[in-house]
Amino acid sequence: MATAYPKRSISELVSAFAKAAAEQAEFMAAFDPKRANSKFDQMAKLYGELRRRGSEAQRQLLALLESENPHIRLQAAIYTLDFEPEIAEKVITSIFRNETGSLRSEARMTLEQWRKGEIKFSWVPG
Repeated sequence: MATAYPKRSISELVSAFAKAAAEQAEFMAAFDPKRANSKFDQMAKLYGELRRRGSEAQRQLLALLESENPHIRLQAAIYTLDFEPEIAEKVITSIFRNETGSLRSEARMTLEQWRKGEIKFSWVPG
């Protein structure tokens, strides 16, 4: 875990998560998987810190489910599956139904994996 994360406030962690999600989408669109993967890793570490701080900290991600940016909504919803699966599944389903391209595909694959029980959040640092 990055040493700076424990020193950040919960709102700073959530803002950094949103920024990383938006940047990940930009790097994916630019066919830059190395930088996109680094943003995936960053989101996992940020979420790991939120989870370490307890359920109230985790729940702050729920605000991102209302983001105008569908990439931020999707990434927040994926991690929200860990603690509010019903809410998260509705958001992911909405993205699947209303978006196009890779965003729609990621939502579909996430739903399929979730419903098969294949998403365990093992990538999140403990």
